[in-house]
Amino acid sequence: MFDLIVISNAWVHLMAAVLVIGGSFSLNFIVTKKLGILSPPEAGKLSQVVGKTFGQLAWIMSGLLILTGVARMIGLKLFSSQVLLETTYGNILLVKLALFAVIIINSVLIAKAGMKLEKLGAEGPPPADQLKAGQARIKTLSMTNLMLSSIIVALAVAMRVFGAP
Repeated sequence: MFDLIVISNAWVHLMAAVLVIGGSFSLNFIVTKKLGILSPPEAGKLSQVVGKTFGQLAWIMSGLLILTGVARMIGLKLFSSQVLLETTYGNILLVKLALFAVIIINSVLIAKAGMKLEKLGAEGPPPADQLKAGQARIKTLSMTNLMLSSIIVALAVAMRVFGAP
């Protein structure tokens, strides 16, 4: 029975990561490229709707990643400073956690920038310079999160190679 719980936890963790990272890749490399065929107001509206919807999904999946990650740490007894600081597995886990914290901070900044753009657009067409600056900020933060997520995936693979202590 315990094995089924461990497998289920790992599956939920992996699926949450796949949804967030896959969604980020899709948004950054497919959706944003296709927005250029729309008029700026249409592109802005679609971008806001898609960004808001994906943001909600990403926050839910991030919560699941935290819950399932903590459950795994408890199951593997990884909460000791000796394991975290004195094993390769623990060191890699700490780096993953630090990168995930940066992703969360960037995600808050993305949400704030999106809300600012939404507020600008609610009062009529936003000034072009503010619109471009906000979109550039969101793009930079999104791409940063995507790169950090890719590094986290590589570290997860390394953790599999080294094995839990």
